[in-house]
Amino acid sequence: MIHGAMEELCIGDPAYLSTDIGPVIDGEAQSMLEGHIRRMRGEARLIEQVKLGPYTGNGSFVSPVAFEIDRLSRLQREVFGPVLHVLRYSGNRLDAVIEAINATGYGLTHGIHTRVDETRDYILARVRAGNAYVNRNQIGAVVGVQPFGGEGLSGTGPKAGGPHYVPRFLSERASNGAGAPAGSKRDGGELFQFGISRQKFDAAVEKAATGVEGWSQNSVLERAAVLERAAARLEEVADEGLAELEPRGR
Repeated sequence: MIHGAMEELCIGDPAYLSTDIGPVIDGEAQSMLEGHIRRMRGEARLIEQVKLGPYTGNGSFVSPVAFEIDRLSRLQREVFGPVLHVLRYSGNRLDAVIEAINATGYGLTHGIHTRVDETRDYILARVRAGNAYVNRNQIGAVVGVQPFGGEGLSGTGPKAGGPHYVPRFLSERASNGAGAPAGSKRDGGELFQFGISRQKFDAAVEKAATGVEGWSQNSVLERAAVLERAAARLEEVADEGLAELEPRGR
């Protein structure tokens, strides 16, 4: 079934609705994927490799391919590209499969297809991945709308987006002298490592949350201009601390 489905794929310019798969991001990614495919041809069983179409000469296109591998350790790193690896396992070895996946250290996204709720819950409770999708594709999270992020070697937390993103980078410190307990107060609020009081920080987050709706209505060019101004302002106040940061413009 995989073999037949792959033969229906259209590889080409993603600007066309008829295209299923476009190019990878750049030549470096293309070279890495082509090297991985060459290695898999010697270590795995080829299921199918799709031929590139006539309009793929210009661009970093990689021919979609599927391999059957005999063990998970065949994969030495994350492979971001149109390469599918199929690994068969006995139903009574589910724990071993989960342990092998977790042992890789990578944990970006995990997909589960099952009609048994107990199996779903069992896997979700044990697999270490930033996101898990059940009975659907694995590219559904919208940045700034839904949570998304990897674990371990696949990332350190949530992707950028939304007013509640910044707090994930903050850690509280004692601020009233050596030996003071964590969460001690000064000037009516805990201080963060960036030197801004908790009240000011909470007020800034609340203000950002109220501005999300208006922000989403701006064009891409308008958003880029705002971010450029913000980056320039951050450079200006880098030595002064975020407590001195005030927004400029829109």
